[in-house]
Amino acid sequence: MRSPSAARRCRACRAGICSPATPISTARPPSPATRPKWAARCSTPPRHTGTVWTTYDLPYGVTIGGGASYVDSRYGNSTNTVRVPAYVRYDATVSWNITQGLTARLNGLNLTDRRFYEGVYQGNITPGAGRTIIGSLTARF
Repeated sequence: MRSPSAARRCRACRAGICSPATPISTARPPSPATRPKWAARCSTPPRHTGTVWTTYDLPYGVTIGGGASYVDSRYGNSTNTVRVPAYVRYDATVSWNITQGLTARLNGLNLTDRRFYEGVYQGNITPGAGRTIIGSLTARF
């Protein structure tokens, strides 16, 4: 049986810091000033994100809504040499309850048609869709 202080090797991503396979000890982690150069920031999670969305019910069964989503910049690889820029995406919706159980809806996504990168993975960055308008008719019975 190994003692609790025996070194183990693993790859970890904790608090946004990635490390290569290195020994783990029970000692306190290094401070940012003394952190080794290999302790790069994790590639996929952005540091800050946020979404604000609201809807308003108007007369005659009409509902309008809109919102914004913010995603901070992030790295596209584990060596932090490829940086994906931050973006704000604006979306909106309009719906009309024609009758009870029948609703027409129009959704607009990325209304400013700004280029952004939705999927950021190790060695693979996927662009988000441009301006998109989606219409639907929903029947509930």
